[in-house]
Amino acid sequence: MLLQHDDFREVFGAGGERFERLMHDLVRTETRRLGLAENDVHWDQRTNVPDGGCDIWVCEHLACFKEYFRQAEGILFRLSHVETENSIANNGTNIWKALFHPWMSYTEVPFDDRLALLMERLRNAEGRSLELIVAAAVAMLGDGGMRTIPPAVVGGRVRPTEWKPKTGGELLDCMRKGGREFLRATAALAKERQRFVLNAIVPNIGRFFDLGLFDELRNWVTAVDPTEETARKIRREVDRWLSWRLSHMAGNDRLTALVDLVQRWRDSIGPRSLIDRVKDLTSRDYWEHLRDVSPLGKEISHEEAARETDARYRSVAEELLKDVHTFAQLGEWLGSDNCKSGDALAQAIARLDGEGTTHAIVGQWIAAGTALSTCAGYLRVLGGEQRRADAIDAALERLADTQPGAALRLTASGDTREVGFDRIIRCLKVCKAEDLWSLRPLVTYSWHDLLTEARVLVLTQELRRLQQLEGYREVASAVVVDILHLIYSQNPVHDPALAAVVLRILSDATATLDRNGWEWVQLAKAVQSHDPKGICRLAVSQLVESRNGLDDPLTKFVAMCARSEPDEAMAVVGDVFAHKKRRWIFRTLVFRSLFDSIGVPAVSRYLEAHPDHAPFIARHLDGPSIDKDGNLKVPELADWLVPRFSENTDVWDEFMMGLHAFEVFEVPKGYEAAKEIASRFIDHPKPWVRKWAAAEIADMDRQIQAHQRENDERERQ
Repeated sequence: MLLQHDDFREVFGAGGERFERLMHDLVRTETRRLGLAENDVHWDQRTNVPDGGCDIWVCEHLACFKEYFRQAEGILFRLSHVETENSIANNGTNIWKALFHPWMSYTEVPFDDRLALLMERLRNAEGRSLELIVAAAVAMLGDGGMRTIPPAVVGGRVRPTEWKPKTGGELLDCMRKGGREFLRATAALAKERQRFVLNAIVPNIGRFFDLGLFDELRNWVTAVDPTEETARKIRREVDRWLSWRLSHMAGNDRLTALVDLVQRWRDSIGPRSLIDRVKDLTSRDYWEHLRDVSPLGKEISHEEAARETDARYRSVAEELLKDVHTFAQLGEWLGSDNCKSGDALAQAIARLDGEGTTHAIVGQWIAAGTALSTCAGYLRVLGGEQRRADAIDAALERLADTQPGAALRLTASGDTREVGFDRIIRCLKVCKAEDLWSLRPLVTYSWHDLLTEARVLVLTQELRRLQQLEGYREVASAVVVDILHLIYSQNPVHDPALAAVVLRILSDATATLDRNGWEWVQLAKAVQSHDPKGICRLAVSQLVESRNGLDDPLTKFVAMCARSEPDEAMAVVGDVFAHKKRRWIFRTLVFRSLFDSIGVPAVSRYLEAHPDHAPFIARHLDGPSIDKDGNLKVPELADWLVPRFSENTDVWDEFMMGLHAFEVFEVPKGYEAAKEIASRFIDHPKPWVRKWAAAEIADMDRQIQAHQRENDERERQ
């Protein structure tokens, strides 16, 4: 009998003889069936199991029972060889690995028996089987992660009590034994399999140290005799472990002794040749070195850590300058993905190479279009100095013809001369869209003297041209804004032609600037003196289009513009009011300070012509308040508008609704504070203010009472 997928769901509602018959049939049939070759098994993509075969969760629950553990484990192991749901935490592979952890395995089978089974599989494993078994063995040494607890009753039978360590000490003993048995079993494998295992456990090598298995691990690694590439990975992980543990050594003699042992071992497997030292240094990025020399919890300043990190690069750079032949051999490594900080090493070399002995080598790499990140670091140090070798200039010019994107990146990184700027403009005419991101170094300090407003205008106009091309608009827009914003965030634009370009960029801000308005505001301030009325209209439009009425930089800037150009601001708002579909945003959001900044004269002139628009304005008015000196303050615009439209209930309702819209109160203190402020106005001479105060107090009382009812209901539950 071959069980079908739906039969397994029925099993969990069955019991007694039916359960026993179905379970025995399952393990017998599937054990035989899954012994077939992988390509003989036809998979159901919906359920991720063999057609007509068992469901993974059934095997997981069967594994709780001692008599079904071996069969269920075997089925899950076989399914793991053809896993199709790698992104799912409780897929068949992860469930299978969890069966061997001493904690949360949910099976009644003792850990020693499960460990023996895993080691038995390890001795004959290869390929995917070896990968799975090593992953399970390493996971066995960790915290076990999280798992879903199986049902209390499985097919009418109570799930047996899980075997697990009784104490934390017993748990550590199990994990320690597991790690020791794992290393012992791998020692009997063939050399190529041992090297596979070593590479698989390197990212978790610190677990063996923490479990007290340092001696066993060191002896095993020594016997495996790792390649230099693997040894480099070991040193990296050991340094990470040391960086963490060095911050926890105080008063811990056992940990201090262990750290000392690990440190001495790490030094003993250090790189021997100069090439290996270069690879060891640059296989990590600069910030990783910075972290390693500044372990967590240690009293070391950032400046001290940076000096120590720079010293590492300087030491290797000094060796390479004495052996430039070796430096020339490193082009392939420095251009590979495994090299993470070739630029930092190149900067150290360029600073020390006063004679320019390495210029020709770097020029060769540039001409070949290789090791570009390293070359960029080198050029960054040379900058605009005239000691640049002719070989480098010639290589950059040739690269501009063959690889304009690469030439653009290198030039922007370091060639801060007129010829460098001209090369950038030349490359922009033929580069790809993604190459434009290379222009961001232009905002660094080294370019400031060269980037006059005339050159910024040329650069901006070229980027604006690229915005019109298919596939370039998004990147070109972002880059031109980045450059202009970072250059002029604190400086005004003086050139009228450049100011006109910036104004055009501001006018299509939706596609190019961030929604919170920070970059927009900085650029608007930089050109405001050239067209204050136009900037005011743009600012109000941007505020409305961004639909952000909160207290952000754009809102504050709009208020400033509205105070200086009230009629312009009111005209933009009036244009929105004139469109029936657009104006409802003024009865949905709240643009605080907008109309109060425009002021009574401009608002009154507008409402005389459009009195029916008063509710759209009332929602955004400031209400009575108390200033920092404790004096009562009645806003001028509200004092004019609310009484004048007292017959219009919409005006009053919108005014009251807008006062606290989108505010976040600290409950109940915020309501009590608002009530206290309103109570100060209860005897105010102006009738509308007294009406506001009474309504505000009543509303705050309702909010406080509602909060109290919620608390009482919560306590009763």
